[in-house]
Amino acid sequence: MIRSVIAAMVIAAGAAGTHAQTAEQAAALARIGERGALLYAFDRAAWHATDDLRARHPEVMARLGGYVVDGTAAAPRAIFFDAAGSRAVYVARFEDDRLVEGRLTGSGDDAGLSPSVKRMIAARAAAAAAIAADASARPCAAKPFNTVVVPPSAPDGPVTVYFMTPQVTGDMVPFGGHYAVDVDAAGKAGPVRRFTRTCLDMPTSPGSPAGSRPAAIVVSQIVGALPTEIHVFQSLTLRKPVMVVAGKPAQIWPVAGARFRPPVPIGR
Repeated sequence: MIRSVIAAMVIAAGAAGTHAQTAEQAAALARIGERGALLYAFDRAAWHATDDLRARHPEVMARLGGYVVDGTAAAPRAIFFDAAGSRAVYVARFEDDRLVEGRLTGSGDDAGLSPSVKRMIAARAAAAAAIAADASARPCAAKPFNTVVVPPSAPDGPVTVYFMTPQVTGDMVPFGGHYAVDVDAAGKAGPVRRFTRTCLDMPTSPGSPAGSRPAAIVVSQIVGALPTEIHVFQSLTLRKPVMVVAGKPAQIWPVAGARFRPPVPIGR
């Protein structure tokens, strides 16, 4: 049972206790938490906007070129654009994970796309080409990637495009098969960044008796010394902590949504 696993890990850490985060780690984790929350909000907005559009206006689906989401984690906006990538067809606004407006653009609307949105659309295309050219960057499911395009934090900063393996069953969560590509202000895609080296599907209730709910998910992280935005995203999706074993010497990093508790060292 996952509670027993976590308890055993913490007991093994034992007398070593918890370690305070360094100032550098705290700053990095703040950025990671913010980015993970943004990924979660943008992914949710795209999902619910697609459902709303398909349910109320199925006739426009065939003439769409795609979508991007901008705004903030608290108030994202999903923009579905035409095949030419020049005009908005449908726009949905959300507040606190609730759809507050979803409508087709009309003849009286200014449906032109802003330069920032056009840049996001172009960045997604450039990043998709980089992913397609990397034979090892493939989803860990028999479905296409979910994509999230994150606008730059500064005008000359990169647009980051995430390619994420979708969750296809309720009892397994993909922690592997997620990638990111930064696209610079000139439209050039950088290298594909991997969050794991292999596919990693984690059961949502490993060893738990029927009907019980596991306390947390335990995963290892070997491509970095800290949790990542993917761990934040999955914690928010699962609505439970993710215990990330990372670093040398190894430490347990409890990830609770976009919050991080002090790490627990494993051994001495």
